[in-house]
Amino acid sequence: MSADALVDIASLDSAAAAVETAVETPVEETTVETPVVETPAEETPVETPAEETETQTHNADGTEKTPEQQAEFKKTAAAKTASDKALESTPANVRSVLKSLRDSDPKNAAVVKELHGSFERWNAAKQIFPKGVAEMQEAKAFIDSVGGPDGYQKMQDMINTVTATDELLYAADPKLWDNVIEDLKANNHPEALGQLAPSFLAKLKAHDAKAYYDSFQPHFFEGLKECNIQGFVTKFNEALSAKNDKGEVTPDIKTITGLVKGISDWFKGQEDEAKSKSTTPVDTPERKKFLAEKAAFEKTKTEDGVKQQKAYENSVAEDCEKKNNNILGKALGVFLKMPFFKDFQYESKVDLGNGIKDRLYAALKADKTYQTQMNALWKQPRTDANKAKMVQYHEAKLQTIATDIVTKTVQTRYPGYAKGGSAAGKAAAAVVKKADATKAAATSVTSGKPIYVASRPTDLVRDPIKVNGKDYSSSDLATLQILGRGFVKTPDGKGFKFVTWRK
Repeated sequence: MSADALVDIASLDSAAAAVETAVETPVEETTVETPVVETPAEETPVETPAEETETQTHNADGTEKTPEQQAEFKKTAAAKTASDKALESTPANVRSVLKSLRDSDPKNAAVVKELHGSFERWNAAKQIFPKGVAEMQEAKAFIDSVGGPDGYQKMQDMINTVTATDELLYAADPKLWDNVIEDLKANNHPEALGQLAPSFLAKLKAHDAKAYYDSFQPHFFEGLKECNIQGFVTKFNEALSAKNDKGEVTPDIKTITGLVKGISDWFKGQEDEAKSKSTTPVDTPERKKFLAEKAAFEKTKTEDGVKQQKAYENSVAEDCEKKNNNILGKALGVFLKMPFFKDFQYESKVDLGNGIKDRLYAALKADKTYQTQMNALWKQPRTDANKAKMVQYHEAKLQTIATDIVTKTVQTRYPGYAKGGSAAGKAAAAVVKKADATKAAATSVTSGKPIYVASRPTDLVRDPIKVNGKDYSSSDLATLQILGRGFVKTPDGKGFKFVTWRK
């Protein structure tokens, strides 16, 4: 994704109006050391309240328990024992609080169990994902993008198949062709092998002529035998050694002539057939016309394919950009509600939004996991399902970093935003705007790309100047003005800005 789209400030403002939460500072998790409560070696005896003197058979007032009450007492005691055992692995301070909560009222047992389970599961998860929820969300998004366990298994099967094929290829194992033929048949393309054979032989001859002839010679000989060349040679020799009535060797010219004509006709037929099947046919006017028409058709197909690919890419980018505006807008909306940003002009908000987008794109570009996964998804067929996967993966990634991206951009540009009022914000925005304008002016000069302005400035420089090591005469500046370009001085009067008023 490129950084050529700007933040939709209208979207950000509307998102800001919908956000009512307080500003949260950057997402940087810190590990807080939990104080360990020292448990005395011997517990000081505590006077047991009257309600705790009951036993399995008698109530606290000495009356005998009913069978149902005894069963309930036994069940509660067993649950307490199990709870104590489960809490053994919990840190002492957490264990102490949970036990106090549980013992304060038997009804709290279920809640304590749930709290303890959540605590243990979180600790276990942190061992795998030290960075916490953000890392878990990213892992979940990645797993979903590859189709879950089933999708991952399919990928592994494909990789294993490719690896096995590579190993057969590098080992020159003939079994490779068995696998290829099996795969072609399984995919209903058995004819592909024969269609590839001519190009393979041509490449082999160009790459390794000796291997080509060594491979081809046995097949060539078998072909000659199938054509009964041996019979021709035998008859030719017999005709050459024929004898007359006197026993003299007199070649049988008639037979020889017939044999030569037969072999000549056969050779001509082979030549014509070979030409019709050659991978490099002779260029005739008719063939040149055909190739030209084919090239024009292929170009149309290619152009159409490029348009479709471009439309698909734009569609994905637009959907991702909508997610950017929505999610970043909610994060930025929290700040825009603060007094510091109250009197910010629209241009200042646009500039802040652009800074947020720049930081986002830099973060995504530096994220190797994100880049690898998105590149893999781009290589998949252009389908609505794959498009949805890309947008979903991008959104999941954005959800984990949006607050941090926005917060760091605001803190970098306006470090006093949390304490300053609207006046301070307005002044800070003016400073940033001036600095950005100076930077943009310098860039316009060094790059030679003018900054667009709505109308021709009245303060165009017309006296000879030297900009970026180049001298401009009054005549040069007049020519630039005719072309709709020119130089104006920067607000501080120390430099120049290259501008144009023509689009």
